[in-house]
Amino acid sequence: MHKFGKNGFTLIELLIVVAILAILALIAYPSYTNMVQKARRTDARAALSMIASAQEQFYTVNGTYADDLTALSIPGVQQINNITFSEEGHYILTINLDDGFTAIATATATQASDDCNSFTLNSLGVRTATTDNCW
Repeated sequence: MHKFGKNGFTLIELLIVVAILAILALIAYPSYTNMVQKARRTDARAALSMIASAQEQFYTVNGTYADDLTALSIPGVQQINNITFSEEGHYILTINLDDGFTAIATATATQASDDCNSFTLNSLGVRTATTDNCW
């Protein structure tokens, strides 16, 4: 008489493991994308801080704020087809001149689906964003 030992997994056991892994992935993926979007917000905040600093230096030398980001020579920003992108490329950067300046970072590509898809920083240091807890 032969004794047969269990040397492997049955197809049913493998399918159950695959189903459990799929369920875990479906639960974890939204949390992962949310954390990635939160981490990418630092790209906008850093870019706006550098713009503000460069604007103050420009004002000290010229007596006025720059109306164009190319005049500021900000390290790390990228100029492509007259559009200025943040260092990591997740935000489009613009400047509006009013009584001072307002620097704006608007999310692009996959970052645009983030709840915090727009950040501003003005010459008075006032920071705003799409929702209250973005900065």
